[in-house]
Amino acid sequence: MSEKAAFFVIEKKTRTFDRQKNPSSMKLKTVINNIFVKNILLATFISVVLVCATLWWLARYTRHNEFVIVPDINGLQLEEAVPFLEKAGLRYEVDSIHVKNAKPGSIVESRPARGAKVKFNRIIFITLNAFSTETLIVPEVNDLSQRQALALLRSFGFESVQIKTVPSAYEDLVVGLEYNNREIRAGEKLPRSARLTLKVSSGASEEEDKADEAEMLEVSDTVFSDEP
Repeated sequence: MSEKAAFFVIEKKTRTFDRQKNPSSMKLKTVINNIFVKNILLATFISVVLVCATLWWLARYTRHNEFVIVPDINGLQLEEAVPFLEKAGLRYEVDSIHVKNAKPGSIVESRPARGAKVKFNRIIFITLNAFSTETLIVPEVNDLSQRQALALLRSFGFESVQIKTVPSAYEDLVVGLEYNNREIRAGEKLPRSARLTLKVSSGASEEEDKADEAEMLEVSDTVFSDEP
């Protein structure tokens, strides 16, 4: 037998001996060399890396466990409140309403409220008391009774209403509405604080009213003339 052939036989026997000596190691190498197993291990590794990267990004984006305190800005003008919000790293949106007895342009509400713990760059919703006078729509009150007309005007927000009795054939019937000595029609807009005059019929004609006044004057003159 040649030397080459003898070396091949010895090497083959050595490999066979190694396999018999450590069969578990050979099985592990076979599993690792399998392409399907390689793909699973690669996919698992990529998934772990993606999860870790996502958690890291979320922690930075949401600033977990980091917060700022909403400053107390109620009662301030908007230009006075803005520096406090910017210093705290907060944004803001503004709306306005009409609030009685509040200074025009002052902040009457902020949401979230003062002292609340919020995330950096959170939007604070600010409500201002409007600068302009609040106006209300005048309802139709003609041909209603005095009680019905008063209740309707107050339900629309008009609180200052005085009664003026005028001659008319029907008693306790509203015949008109005035503001600053001007006749008002339904649908017009007036300030909430407007002092309205509700014209209510007395149930007598103008001539009857004049006759009653004359009679009262006559009776008054008679009483005074009888005095000693």
